[in-house]
Amino acid sequence: MNTANNQLRQDTDRRLREALLAFMEQGREPTVGELCERAQINRSTFYRHYLDVYDLMEKTEIQIQKGLALTLAEGEPEHLERLARYVSEYRHFYRIYLKKNMDGSMEDGFQTIWETQLRPRFLAAGITDERRMLYYFHYVRAGMTTVLRLWLEDGCRESPEEIANILRNSIVRGN
Repeated sequence: MNTANNQLRQDTDRRLREALLAFMEQGREPTVGELCERAQINRSTFYRHYLDVYDLMEKTEIQIQKGLALTLAEGEPEHLERLARYVSEYRHFYRIYLKKNMDGSMEDGFQTIWETQLRPRFLAAGITDERRMLYYFHYVRAGMTTVLRLWLEDGCRESPEEIANILRNSIVRGN
């Protein structure tokens, strides 16, 4: 029985996502044939899992973004360090993702940072108007996204901890 959760299906999905990320690392959008060759599967197997390359890309994006949200939800402290480590781990995906999403829409990840770090800081600074907080939040989110984008484009030369410190200091000084 080929259910959505059986080990063979999960292994095929993992190999296809890894193949996709390898092509993304090269800055290429692969064909179905190239993905199948790299993942060592048949085209018919690919099409049992995905409609096309774009379907694989979309589902990969959803999975990585859910992983980010889960990573950030693991505990209160060091959200920015976990954010930077996760982005570094999936740097090839995020390098392309953040270029395409210029608005910085890492929504799941920023929602956790908003709830646990930014909103409490705004309230502590006396900013209680929800609309005003929303303006500040979008400003901070755009800045954080730009820092992460530059870091990725520069090959992640600084450690995730160094980038987290830059982000943290920007939030503190900007508040």
